[in-house]
Order: sequence, then C-alpha cells, then structure tokens
Amino acid sequence: MTVCSLFECNCSQSTDILPIDLGGSTITTSASIGVALYPAHGLNDADLMNSADVAMYEAKSSGRNAIKVFGKDLVANIFRDIS
Repeated sequence: MTVCSLFECNCSQSTDILPIDLGGSTITTSASIGVALYPAHGLNDADLMNSADVAMYEAKSSGRNAIKVFGKDLVANIFRDIS
C-alpha cells in the first residue's frame, strides 16, 4: 500500500482546541490544513501548492480546525459550487 492510497478518500479530522491563558485573557487558536501529495496531486511545487491551497480552503469552509486531503471529491465540490 502506498502513501497516496492511504489518502485516496478525503479525510476530515477535527482536533480539540485548547485555550491559552495570556495574562488573564484566554485565547483559542485553530488550524485549517490542506494536504497534497507528490506525484498524485502535482508534479511540481506550484501544482502541489495549488492543490494544497484548494484543500485548505475546503477545510476552512467545512468549519475550520480541520485537515483535508486534496482529491477527486474536492474538485467535484468546486465544480458543483461554480455551476
């Protein structure tokens, strides 16, 4: 099994947000992460960055604090949204 086949389905994973105490003020952070794998999602740095960027924006739109892997379903969502 290759690394790419492990990510063939789009994973979405939320993580717990831990508050940070800064001198009496509490803040929370989150991260939206887009993942693209070579060579399945791009053959050069520009294509990989574009693929990861698409996945990151999908993570943000799904409620933030998520990880999305670029794949066919993300591309299908984009075309569905613009049509």
